[in-house]
Amino acid sequence: MEIKPEDVKVLIIDDEKLILDQLKFFLSEKGYNVEVTDDSKVAMSMIEEKNFDIILTDLVMPHFTGMDIVKKLKDLNKDSQVIIITGFATTDSAIEAIKYGVYDYIRKPFNLKELLVVLNRAAEKLYLSRENSALTNKMKEMLYTVTTLYEVCSILYQVDNVDFAKGIIIDTITEGLKIKKMALLLKKGDRFVVDSSHGISDKFGKNFYFSLGEEINGKKINGEEIIVLDKLNKEIKVGSRSLDIKEDYGLSFVVPIKYMDEVYGFLCVFDLPSDGVFSIEDYIKLWSIISIQIAPAIGMICGGIKTESNYESVVQKLIRDKLREAQNLNEGVTFSLVRLIPIVDFDETKDINAVLSDVESEIKNKFGSDIEVLNDGIDTLIVAIPRLHPIDIEKGYEEIRKRIKDKYFNQVKKSYIALAYGFANYPEDGEKFGDIFISLKENLFKSIIS
Repeated sequence: MEIKPEDVKVLIIDDEKLILDQLKFFLSEKGYNVEVTDDSKVAMSMIEEKNFDIILTDLVMPHFTGMDIVKKLKDLNKDSQVIIITGFATTDSAIEAIKYGVYDYIRKPFNLKELLVVLNRAAEKLYLSRENSALTNKMKEMLYTVTTLYEVCSILYQVDNVDFAKGIIIDTITEGLKIKKMALLLKKGDRFVVDSSHGISDKFGKNFYFSLGEEINGKKINGEEIIVLDKLNKEIKVGSRSLDIKEDYGLSFVVPIKYMDEVYGFLCVFDLPSDGVFSIEDYIKLWSIISIQIAPAIGMICGGIKTESNYESVVQKLIRDKLREAQNLNEGVTFSLVRLIPIVDFDETKDINAVLSDVESEIKNKFGSDIEVLNDGIDTLIVAIPRLHPIDIEKGYEEIRKRIKDKYFNQVKKSYIALAYGFANYPEDGEKFGDIFISLKENLFKSIIS
C-alpha cells in the first residue's frame, strides 16, 4: 500500500527542544505534515481539537506523561497510532503501553532511519485499518439496503395500487442509499420515459427519454448491461437530441430492469459521489443486485408477469419441513442459495434456464438423492442438503462453480457464468425459518460482492 508522506499528519510531543527540532526537521524533509509542541498541556488541547495520524511522544514530561496522552486519545475514541520515545523505559511502562494499544516503544537515543521505518509501518497499519473499517461499513450499508429492498418487493406482490408500489421502490432505494437523484423509466410505445422520480427537475424528467439502441453521451443503451456515465453535466446528448439542462447530474448509472428476457424499464441513478467508499465497480455490483431484486415487481407492475400467490409459502415450507426433519432426527442440515451471475456480456443465446438446469443436475450428482432443490426465480436455486458436513458441501460447490465457469466460458468475449452461493446451517445459524432465510440472503450477498 503506497501512502504519500504529505497525507500523513504527525504530532511530536517532547519537552527536550533539541529532540523536537531534530525530529521536525528530519520528518518535514521526508515530506510529512508535522506539528510539534514541547508542552504536554498544549498537546492535550491539540489532540482534542485536531486529528493526527501518528503521534510521537516522550514518556516522561512535566504535567502530563506520554501514557496520559495515550489514555486521552482512547477516551476521545481517536485512531491515531502512538509511538512512545523515552530514555526511561521500564518493563511495567512497556506492558502498560501495549495494553493501551501503543504501536511501538522506542528507547533514546534512537536512530532516525529506524524511527522512519517504524513511522511508515504505523501509517500503513492505520490506513489499512481505516480502509477495512470503510469496507465493513460499506458492506453493512449495501446489505441493509438490499435486504430491505427484498422484503419490500415481497410485500409489493400483495399491493393493488401500482403508483403506491412504485413509490415504495423509489423511497426504499433513495432513503436506504441516500440517493439524491433517481428516476424509474418504464416503456411507453418504443420509448422508455420517466415514470417516477426523486430529486430531478420537471424539465429534465420530461426531456430525458430514450429507445433501445440510442446513445447517451456516446454510450449505447442495449438493455443488457449497466451504462456508466462518468460526468453527466449540462451537455447531455440523448440520441440526436441535446438536452438544454441547467444543472449537473455528476456520476450516473443507467441500470436495465430485465426479467424473463424482457426489458421492463431502467433505473437511472444520478449525481453519485465518485470519491466515497464505493468504487465504480462496487456501484455496478450493487445496482446489478438491486435490479435483480426489483425486476419481478416491476414486471408485475407493467402487467407482464403473473405471480403465484403461494410462491413464498412454498419456500417457507421447504425450509420449515427440512428443519423439522433435522430436529426430529437430531442431525444437521445445510441450506444453500445459489445464483447465476453472467459476467461481461454473457452470450444471451445460451438460455439462462438451461444453465440453471445444468447447475441443478450438477448439484444433485454431487450431493446425492437425499437433497431437495427448489427454483427461486429464473436464476436462483434453494437447496437443502441433510447430514453432510458444511465444509464438504462448500468444497463441492467450489468444484461445481469451476465446472460451470469452464463450460460456459467464451474465449473471445472473455465472458462466463459465475456461481455465487450463500449457506445457512442448522443448528449453528438458527432453528427457525426467519433465521435461516436471513442468513441465506446475507451470505449470498457477501458472495456476490466479494
